[in-house]
Amino acid sequence: MRECVAFDLTVPGLDSSVARELLACAFGDGASAYVVATSRIDDSTTLYVETNDTDVNAVIGKLTDWFPQAPLGRVTRVARP
Repeated sequence: MRECVAFDLTVPGLDSSVARELLACAFGDGASAYVVATSRIDDSTTLYVETNDTDVNAVIGKLTDWFPQAPLGRVTRVARP
């Protein structure tokens, strides 16, 4: 089992490619992001992201540096096989 930190992140626009590139820069190639919702009304995309980091505070710090205006959802530590 591996532990990682996962979170929901809402970014502007319906194209998640820029956010995915920024996530790769912030967390490295070990980060994975999945689109869980899009809103044409709000013109936004919500991603579920898993990182290889295990420190919740470090992840939140990186997110506020790389995505200062993006609403951050629930941040949790998860165990994966």
